[in-house]
Amino acid sequence: KVLIDSISQKNFLIKENVVSLRKSTVFNKGSVGGVDIRKFKFDKKKRIQLRKKYSISENTFVFLYLGRINKDKGIDELLKAFKKISSHHDILLIFVGSVEEEKFISKFKNQKKILNFNYTTKPEDWFSLADILCLPSYREGFGNVIIEAASCGIPALCSNIYGLRDAIIKNKTGFFHEVGSINDIKNKMLYIISNKEKIKKQGIIARKRVTKDFDQNLITKELLQFVNSNII
Repeated sequence: KVLIDSISQKNFLIKENVVSLRKSTVFNKGSVGGVDIRKFKFDKKKRIQLRKKYSISENTFVFLYLGRINKDKGIDELLKAFKKISSHHDILLIFVGSVEEEKFISKFKNQKKILNFNYTTKPEDWFSLADILCLPSYREGFGNVIIEAASCGIPALCSNIYGLRDAIIKNKTGFFHEVGSINDIKNKMLYIISNKEKIKKQGIIARKRVTKDFDQNLITKELLQFVNSNII
């Protein structure tokens, strides 16, 4: 059997005749590795420390992108959408990840409300600092970064593509936007910053969902069963 990391991806591959229903499987609700829920958890102390270090007020609403920075990740659209609303609101957009296309280096320069940091070994610290994760990708697998953020109590705003459709529950643990739509990203951002209490509640639901469906221990048990049952 072929192991696939999301239900929506499996359905897409079956539809395209890449795999068959009988010879493909997905663990639980998706994700091959799951999340270490003891590592990925909200840390208020770290939130205070990092916000102080980078002179970010507790009242400032922080949008976070964490991952490789290139065109396919929808970075251009995210930047344009954010810039349309940034001057009228107390908000910040933080990028954490290696820049793979040089054009983005100049786009990050001299931006008061946009910060860029290199690759991190402690993503959980950035999730604690932020208020919502953004993942505007054009293509993606399951989107482990979304459930890692969710484990830290952070909901997500992501593109409505297969793979990511399994990572959040629409309007309960995050929001979808149309792929590549600057206007839709902008409108969702405006809704998010106008409903901060709702965002906090979504974060609580997101954490509960991860502990129930994506705990690393749960996925590991299923992986062992899968391996044992497929040994010839």
